[in-house]
Amino acid sequence: MLDIADSMRLPDGGYPFYSENQNGGWWAEGTAFTALMLRERNEYEKNIAAMNALCSIQLESGLFPAATVEHLSTGLSWEYSTDPCVAPTAWFIMAANGFDPYVF
Repeated sequence: MLDIADSMRLPDGGYPFYSENQNGGWWAEGTAFTALMLRERNEYEKNIAAMNALCSIQLESGLFPAATVEHLSTGLSWEYSTDPCVAPTAWFIMAANGFDPYVF
């Protein structure tokens, strides 16, 4: 699965929701949990690129937008917007601290 995600990585370090990324943006939550996975796999260069991409879109409030563009395509019946979202913020914190929520 990481190979699929890695093949979707954009030049700025972000990751779109799915491979047919129709409008060029990326998904902050997916980028953050991919950053954590990369850290866990000791792929630090890619981890840092994803974390830097996230830092570049962090809002003044400390939150992250759900996506970097309005109407981020998902290939499903919904789209992501640039509205602030707690999920990518939580995943960013876990990635920054190396906390895997699936291992206690």
